[in-house]
Amino acid sequence: MDKISLVIPHLPLDDHKKELLEKLLISMEGQYDELILMTDKTDCLAKEINKGMAKAKGDYIMVSNDDLTLFKGTLKDLCDPKYVTVPKVVGGFDKLFHGHFWCMPRKIYEDVGSIWEGYDGFYFDDCDYNMQIRSKGYEISKREDVIILHPNPATTLKQLHKEGREDTNKQRFIERWGDSALDTVQAR
Repeated sequence: MDKISLVIPHLPLDDHKKELLEKLLISMEGQYDELILMTDKTDCLAKEINKGMAKAKGDYIMVSNDDLTLFKGTLKDLCDPKYVTVPKVVGGFDKLFHGHFWCMPRKIYEDVGSIWEGYDGFYFDDCDYNMQIRSKGYEISKREDVIILHPNPATTLKQLHKEGREDTNKQRFIERWGDSALDTVQAR
């Protein structure tokens, strides 16, 4: 029987974030074999995710934001040995590959590796990882029958846009993957 490792980078800030994390864990209760909760406030989100994925022992590695709720379907529904899979995310942008939640077989993770840690704040990291996955010849599959609710969408994007870091990250992404890569990762 396949084992699922659930990696949650959780930077505890206040009671509200703790409540959201509890809702997430309740919505997924009994559906994973290993929980890896990353709580190091000193590291960026990409580093936290990378450390969590490296610790994971399961056949499938799932990465989830700490403020989501599984609304429909199960984690097992996302396990596919051939693809990196993502659920439909309700709230915020509906991209093919979104940093909010994804599932990848261990063998794909071992081939693709970690998220590149070259962005300022966790924006464009998911787009970059999308391109890393594709560059290794793997496909990303969205499972419309698994729905994740995201009650607080785009809070990181709003902050990065306000600070001007969104444009810097976009430029880094283009330098790394080219202009045409933007069309590949845009919302669908």
